[in-house]
Amino acid sequence: MHETPTMDDFCHLYRDVRVGASGGDAHCLQRWLAKAGHLSSATSPSGTFDDATSLAVAKWQKANKWNASGTIDEATRKAYGEVRFRESIRSIITNKLTRSLLYRDTASRRARAED
Repeated sequence: MHETPTMDDFCHLYRDVRVGASGGDAHCLQRWLAKAGHLSSATSPSGTFDDATSLAVAKWQKANKWNASGTIDEATRKAYGEVRFRESIRSIITNKLTRSLLYRDTASRRARAED
């Protein structure tokens, strides 16, 4: 069973990444793909973009109806950036709403306690 990635799980994908590439972005991508259920959780993130990572990227791309190339290219980075942006907006709205509801609940409790 996989977890739903959060804003903290998003990666900065700043370059094309394909089989043979290595680095922090590949490592982050592997962690994210595993958490999202596209890469086997038995696969430890190594930071090297291997065949298993390429297959997981293709699976993720296909699930999002993107070109399933199995590589991180400009089009995938752009689409991923749009998803990341939408998620950040959703996170900001959710956090503000949660804080607002908590504040209102706390104020209500204080008012009842003073009565």
